[in-house]
Amino acid sequence: MYMPDEAAVEVLFREVRSVMAPGSSFAVCTFMGGMKAGCATMVHEFATKHGFQWTFEFEGDAELRAALGAAHMELVELKQAGKHKSKEDVGRSVAEVGEVDAARAQEMATKLREL
Repeated sequence: MYMPDEAAVEVLFREVRSVMAPGSSFAVCTFMGGMKAGCATMVHEFATKHGFQWTFEFEGDAELRAALGAAHMELVELKQAGKHKSKEDVGRSVAEVGEVDAARAQEMATKLREL
């Protein structure tokens, strides 16, 4: 994500959720774990090529699920985009999320705080 930090991502998810209609979906494209997996150079080159600075990523799907849960959304599907055949494919994933009930959201928010 080209967001400055985790707090900005949390605000984004919360604000998107506030305008979602029941049953709607929200798609997210993000790198996951690339910076810690030795892919920092490729991630930086990808970002530079596309005109942005890479500032934030989720470490994995558990962290993404927790962040979505804090915004009362739930990860429905996670897909890896590409097979890392090129620098452009490194770490790209697409997540589709949907609404979640309050009890489940509280459970996910608790998990996020524990990370």
